Amino acid sequence: MNESALVKKLNKEEREKLREAVHDAWHISQNERSISREFVFKNYCNVISFFNAIAWITQKMNHHPDILVSFKKLTLSYTTHDVGGLSKLDFECIVQVDRL
Repeated sequence: MNESALVKKLNKEEREKLREAVHDAWHISQNERSISREFVFKNYCNVISFFNAIAWITQKMNHHPDILVSFKKLTLSYTTHDVGGLSKLDFECIVQVDRL
């Protein structure tokens, strides 16, 4: 898929179709501009290990989410700022994260 197709803002139908293809724990925000998921771990070291895996994916995909790290939780939120909402690129990254 070419890069311009990945960074087009998705309409509601496109968003919902792609949302169905990812883990149920991902939630589209009320304003429909972002999608996020909370991950819970046994300890802080596991959180940081997961964070590092996400960092590798974000560099590879050149698309960087907002990440909130706490003691046993990590919240990941994707949006495409250039289009002011969700794009296919957000969902491509989510698919990679879901494989971890």
